[in-house]
Amino acid sequence: MRRVPSVRLGAPRAERIYLAGPSAESWHATRDRFRAPYDFLVGRGYLVVVAAANHPRGGDLDEVLGAVSDDMDALAAADYLVLLPGSEHLWEAALAPALGVPVLAVTDFVEMVAA
Repeated sequence: MRRVPSVRLGAPRAERIYLAGPSAESWHATRDRFRAPYDFLVGRGYLVVVAAANHPRGGDLDEVLGAVSDDMDALAAADYLVLLPGSEHLWEAALAPALGVPVLAVTDFVEMVAA
């Protein structure tokens, strides 16, 4: 009898979403604006990074630059950049195509996922 080598397959990797949107007048308003799309995407099994989620409030320049660097790394590692309405002018929308990251409006992405 011929022996066939076994193959171990890992679990499929969850796709990474970088979710970006305009900041609101307060942290609470910004959080509320991101809540529904974030919950929808996480509920569908995506790993979601929210732009500027960990930026220091009132931090020094090194802290702010470190947070922006983290955002750039997260964008480069993302499978998709998903934009909330009014986000077309953000730096992420300009940089993502150069990194090979597809850019989609949140409404388009939700339609694509729901289909």
